[in-house]
Amino acid sequence: MRAVISSIVEQWQPVRDRVLWAPVWLACGIALYFALRVEPPYALGAGALVCAAGLLIAARVWARAYLYWAVILFLGALGFVLAQGRAMVAAAPMLERSIKFTRIEGRVLDITVADPDSGHARRKVTLDRLSIEKLPKEATPRMVRLSSAHIPADVRPGARVALLAQLTPPGGPVSPGGFDYRRQAYFEGIGALGFTMGHFAEIAPAPPPRSVDLWFNRLRQRIATRVSAQMPYPQSAVATALLAGERSSIPEVINADLRDSGLYHLLSISGLHVAIVCGAVFFLVRFVLALSPYIALRWPIKKIAALAAIAAGLFYSLLAGMPVPTQRSMLMTGLALLAVMLDRSAISLRVVAISAFAVLVLRPESLVGASFQLSFAAVLAMVAFYEAAGDLMLARGRRTGWFMRVFLYFGGIFATTIVVSLATLPPVLHHFGRLQIYGVIANAAAIPLTSFVVMPAGMAALALMPVHLDGVFLKLVALGVDGTLDVARWVAHLPHAANALPAIVGGWYAVAMGGFLLLCLWRGWWRLVGLVVMAGACVAGVLAPRAAVMLDGAGQALAVHDGDQTLYVWRAPPRFARRNWNALWGGTEALAGKPMRKGGTWTGGGINVACDDYACRIVRGQARLSVVRNVMALREEC
Repeated sequence: MRAVISSIVEQWQPVRDRVLWAPVWLACGIALYFALRVEPPYALGAGALVCAAGLLIAARVWARAYLYWAVILFLGALGFVLAQGRAMVAAAPMLERSIKFTRIEGRVLDITVADPDSGHARRKVTLDRLSIEKLPKEATPRMVRLSSAHIPADVRPGARVALLAQLTPPGGPVSPGGFDYRRQAYFEGIGALGFTMGHFAEIAPAPPPRSVDLWFNRLRQRIATRVSAQMPYPQSAVATALLAGERSSIPEVINADLRDSGLYHLLSISGLHVAIVCGAVFFLVRFVLALSPYIALRWPIKKIAALAAIAAGLFYSLLAGMPVPTQRSMLMTGLALLAVMLDRSAISLRVVAISAFAVLVLRPESLVGASFQLSFAAVLAMVAFYEAAGDLMLARGRRTGWFMRVFLYFGGIFATTIVVSLATLPPVLHHFGRLQIYGVIANAAAIPLTSFVVMPAGMAALALMPVHLDGVFLKLVALGVDGTLDVARWVAHLPHAANALPAIVGGWYAVAMGGFLLLCLWRGWWRLVGLVVMAGACVAGVLAPRAAVMLDGAGQALAVHDGDQTLYVWRAPPRFARRNWNALWGGTEALAGKPMRKGGTWTGGGINVACDDYACRIVRGQARLSVVRNVMALREEC
């Protein structure tokens, strides 16, 4: 045992001081803050940070042997303070209870169209600078998000409008450890959700935009309108998602096909899209400058091209709305291009670590979201894999002909898909409870289409859109999108293309991600310990026991699961709750029968359910649970 411990310490010493671990310790502090059930005193985090800073200085001066442990404590405390500070900055009133009918005035911040070809298209509009009739000013949310079928198509971001709406508070998680939309809305500044009720009036038209967000929102709307006019639906919806980051108009059937085929990542503007944009601009600018011998011999054209590529990538990222995957991709691509300008190595694990650190400092709340976890797990695994195998593949590619280079290209897609699928398996199972089997086949067909047809033609269309010469390129985009959707549809309908598995519960998920980090960041054969830990935690998390009874937040729908099928008591829950419960239990919605609306009994999987108009009694072994609907039944049940 002593020899094993000594070996671990020897392996740890060379890598412990690497910058790669800095975002890990920062994330630990952020995770600790979000794991707390109550808001801690502000002095707690500040005091911990001051103490950790003191220990860091003391270790630096008097006890260098303990310096690294002091760094860990300092970064953890810093993460805690950053998360708490971000929560303080984002604080704004949130609706506490529903308002059935009220008049709202506000400025249109953003507006999108959902399912425009369905015959009952609805617009999703975000309003700020609000005046709500039934709320005092100090209780008025910063922003509200409404669904409406009454807003005209010509309303632009920046216009001031008045309307009648029903408002509800953003909902919290519907299952233990499930997605918390209320937390997401809090950090986005959304204090209420709702829908309009018929009346709409534009009080003042949109003035010239005075903020970057409003300017890009308006540009995004114009691009969506132009694309919709040039190509049929739903290809136009997918093209708008790829070119402008707007996904709300994509029909659910296409979303489902893309998810089940393993191609949904193509809709998220991330590494592939940003790299194509920056790479195209880099090579185009360098090629144009190289046409002049005078410029090519006297100016650093490669560095000028890198600077132009950074500017183009930043513009594209802002157009997409800067979601977390786009932030990560832009940071990494920008650092890589900066390395080109400084004649340094462009892509490395250090670049990934710096990008993760920057995102966590700017948006600490992104740590607990699926987007951050999936995005960085994928890119960390890819960079770690190609740091180990990339030199060999590159050397072979240089020594062989075009056939072998094509083979290596598709082999790279195959290897990348396998690596990314394994790396993202824990977060996919934790957040969605689904496993795609044929992602390798789908990506091998769809990624070349996206890389060589859709995105290059799309970038040309965006550049030529102001002079209305984009039609030909948008037709190419439509052809590429059509091919991608055909691939997604075919793969998604193969037998067992998408399999439902029980979601990995929280504790085991943390262990699995810890093993993944060891696998990617450690050196030597000890990194295989991380692989074993990751695999074992995934299996244990899937097999771990979980709740058999769920009650929705309104107390109106009760679900009982016996391992194979689900019984809804009183009434079926909302669709969002059903999806979360099915993901937690690991299956499709196999119903035991119609909802028990007015009483009855049911037995299945060792669970006995008996209900009447006042309460529902659930017995499993020695455990007994009563869910009371009428206060008159409290004495009898308790």
